[in-house]
Amino acid sequence: MINKRMFGRYSVFLDLIYTVTASLLDNFTLQFLLYPAIERQVGEARYGEILVFLTLGNVCGLAFGGAANSISLTSRQRYQTTSGDFFCILAVISLFAAIVSVFVCQNYAVGWAELVCVAIIVVLFIFRSYSFVEFQLRNDYFHYLVYNIIICVGELIFLPFYSRTQWWPILFLPGTILGLVYVIWRGTIYRKVMSRSNCFRQAAKETLSLSGANLLNYGAQNADRFLLLPLAGGVAVAQYYVASLLSKTLSMITGPLNNLIIGYLSNRKKPLTRRIFGGISLAILFVLAFFFVFVWVVSPFVLRLPFLYPEMVDAILWLIPLASIAQLLVIGSSILIVLDLLVAPSSMQVLLQAVYTVFYIVLAIPFTLVMQLKGFVIASCIAAFIRYLTAVIIGWYYLGKQEGVQT
Repeated sequence: MINKRMFGRYSVFLDLIYTVTASLLDNFTLQFLLYPAIERQVGEARYGEILVFLTLGNVCGLAFGGAANSISLTSRQRYQTTSGDFFCILAVISLFAAIVSVFVCQNYAVGWAELVCVAIIVVLFIFRSYSFVEFQLRNDYFHYLVYNIIICVGELIFLPFYSRTQWWPILFLPGTILGLVYVIWRGTIYRKVMSRSNCFRQAAKETLSLSGANLLNYGAQNADRFLLLPLAGGVAVAQYYVASLLSKTLSMITGPLNNLIIGYLSNRKKPLTRRIFGGISLAILFVLAFFFVFVWVVSPFVLRLPFLYPEMVDAILWLIPLASIAQLLVIGSSILIVLDLLVAPSSMQVLLQAVYTVFYIVLAIPFTLVMQLKGFVIASCIAAFIRYLTAVIIGWYYLGKQEGVQT
């Protein structure tokens, strides 16, 4: 392990390297090794259904586990909680999430065994996401990298078994369990899990509020799978996912970046200003434009690699630019949403995500019914732009109020 004291004030960049590397490793394992292996075994239609199952687990993990994570960090300056508070909150949430996942997936699962596995994955992914707080509280991002390495190795070890059994849950359950065992062994957040503080109710209220906003956020980001499956079938789900693969890969960077923003700015004494916020908003647009051109040019060549999706490329070439615009705008606005969380009430998070979700659904359903996949991706672009604009407006408004109070 590199001694962070050697880097002094630049240790934040070392932490960024650790978190980005961890995210790169995790996403590369999923998107370039495990997911293509599943598609080769089961075909496009069934692959689209399995993607929905896994997306459900990921959305619940990011929404509920991420909410508990963020409230655990941002509440420290306002009131005292215990790790038992958030474990009890997540235990109840994960139980309901598992039950709901069974009902959502029952028409697409092959038997009860698969439904049970989906429910278990939902629960494990929630605690997998929450476990990041163990490393954030101690600013120990090196061992967060180790945590992700353990999970990825656990997933890859079972890849040969999947090739023989074609039972996809075997790729995800053992690795996630190994990662959680590592946190239990090394950390403290899973000790005294039943102890609760006097601020339990407040922590639960804020966690549920942010969970709702996160659920709208990540649910809408992955609405392509949830909406396309009943509206256009599993093949459309698979095609949209592959077309947006490289643009989605940029979340490898924005995810860790957002986590660092929460971790470091929650302790920042100097407030943000409109000038800085506006500069960040414009800079994000320029960066997104660069990545759009890059993804548009590179995607056909990358997707034709033999271990990815060479047989699908010709059918989705027209889809790549539109799918990339939608995904990049969503990814860029996620950074602004994190900044909004620091300056605006949590209710604004719910409002922002509700606006995006409503526009997404209202546009996507009729557009898809009329024009199928083409209509869906056009609706996605419009809704993503509205999301970005709403995030800018909320941040700009509350920063103006903040500056007005100070003056």
